[in-house]
Amino acid sequence: MLIVGASRGVGSYAVQIAKSFASLVSAVCSAKKADFVRSLDSDEIIDYSQQDFTKTGKLYNPFFVIGGSRSIIDYRCALKPNGIYIYAGRSVRQDFSATILRPLHIIRLSQEKDSFLAKPNQGDYDQLIKLSEAGKLTPAIDKHYPRSEVPDALRYYRDGKVKGKIVITLDHDKKLSCRLRALRWQRNARSL
Repeated sequence: MLIVGASRGVGSYAVQIAKSFASLVSAVCSAKKADFVRSLDSDEIIDYSQQDFTKTGKLYNPFFVIGGSRSIIDYRCALKPNGIYIYAGRSVRQDFSATILRPLHIIRLSQEKDSFLAKPNQGDYDQLIKLSEAGKLTPAIDKHYPRSEVPDALRYYRDGKVKGKIVITLDHDKKLSCRLRALRWQRNARSL
């Protein structure tokens, strides 16, 4: 399995989930984040600044792209015939090319959907719980920021420095605490 964008929040979970199913995982990330992605148990690290995985001749299935910046035609070059291409957060350019080129049969990505929304179900949650309890799925937390430093957290994220997730901690706020208690009291009063 190839995971493009393996070093941030969704990618760090994708690597762990894929490894829990005994998949061989090739992870695409920057050299700066290679050690972090390796710590998630990736089998192969591909530094996108040094190697163009779409031109090596190596084919992957499945192929998971998180916020990809390449064209869909480029990705097709690294996908096995009848392979599965999964994406999360495709760019406008990628949406445009998928919409225009697919009907012309210039691209054909097996099992690729135009778009879909995940439909949570109990079985999926149970599987994630089992993986978490077994220690095979853990959140990769890069930094904690207090609520007062949210702008700094957003800058850190925007600059591409995040490895895994950022956590925003809520400061204890007496006004907020009082409002929450009042809302709980109102909800409980309505249910009586």
